[in-house]
Amino acid sequence: MICSGAAWWYEYYAPDRPQFKQCQEEAQKNKRGLWAEEDPVAPWDWRRR
Repeated sequence: MICSGAAWWYEYYAPDRPQFKQCQEEAQKNKRGLWAEEDPVAPWDWRRR
């Protein structure tokens, strides 16, 4: 899901999974899924609204 841009990588819950970070960076670079938005809002920021 992270690689396709359908989910955020949250380091707190998966600190031992550097491949998740790499997948997210690749999805951001290629503007896949939620990264196609101009300014996506992280779920943890959305809940604080």
